[in-house]
Amino acid sequence: MPEVGKIDLKWEDLTPGKVIASMTYMLTPDDIREEAEAYEDFNPIYSDPEFAKNTEIGYVVAPFFITLGEFLPPLLRHDMKMGVNTIYASSIKESFMPMFLGDVVTKTLSIEETYEKRGKKFLVWRIEWTNQNGELAKRQIRTSYWVGTPQPLIKIDRTGTQVDAS
Repeated sequence: MPEVGKIDLKWEDLTPGKVIASMTYMLTPDDIREEAEAYEDFNPIYSDPEFAKNTEIGYVVAPFFITLGEFLPPLLRHDMKMGVNTIYASSIKESFMPMFLGDVVTKTLSIEETYEKRGKKFLVWRIEWTNQNGELAKRQIRTSYWVGTPQPLIKIDRTGTQVDAS
């Protein structure tokens, strides 16, 4: 399996408050549609401007559960490895205000906390989505079990021959 990203996260570099990655993009109809389809939520407020106009909000909005890829896209943008250091443990998702079609959203991934419990290391991520006015629209606090970078037990070259792993 090909490895995604080249920069490895190191436990000693994960200090609370440190921003790991950030990205800014405009919220498009495709973003909203893809997220609604993923959750099989076809509420017309996500796609129909005429319907949305007659609601309390008045505009097409993104589903409250929209993640836009959690934090994988900003990590990949910074060429960081993903999925080799942590195992998902839990998360809390909060929505503070709607995200509207056309909003310019900045998603920031930072370290909330690191701790050890019963000899195991845990990493708490903070993922925040703000709009073009700097207003906090969403926040996710995600806890992961830190496993570090797994090392192969054996190493195989391109021909399939086992070689010295050192």
